[in-house]
Amino acid sequence: MAKKKSSSVSKKGEKLGEDLIEEKEETRKVSNRFVNFMTIVSLIGFTGIAMKSLFERDFTVYVEVLWLVFLGLGLLIESDLKELFPMKETGVTSDKFTKLVTAVVGALAIFTGIVSLPSINWTTPAMMAIKGVIAIVAIIFILIEKIVSKRDN
Repeated sequence: MAKKKSSSVSKKGEKLGEDLIEEKEETRKVSNRFVNFMTIVSLIGFTGIAMKSLFERDFTVYVEVLWLVFLGLGLLIESDLKELFPMKETGVTSDKFTKLVTAVVGALAIFTGIVSLPSINWTTPAMMAIKGVIAIVAIIFILIEKIVSKRDN
């Protein structure tokens, strides 16, 4: 009779043979402050929809300004600006590049929100494009946040 090779199955469903290779899982959590800012962004959007639907008052311009500013603040907090300042000495790594892009998008969101105020009303095709991109980024962040929070629970 031939002897069967025993193997076990890990939690991920991978077969483990004689050679065991340890994989280091790198998980990154979003900060609680960022989650709070994204919650505020969601509430601002909902409030704007409710005000228009229930009371026939259109505060779209102000709601847009608020969610852009809060989204920008949340992105700036998530980018952790303190870690970006010593980049001259340490160089650019993939983690720092991601944080730098997050900081730039956050700053653009705040800038776009401020110039969208009715008193300034600086509306150009480029500003509309930036608003669209930031809206898509916000939706992606909310979806990722939801997936991460479900995985952690």
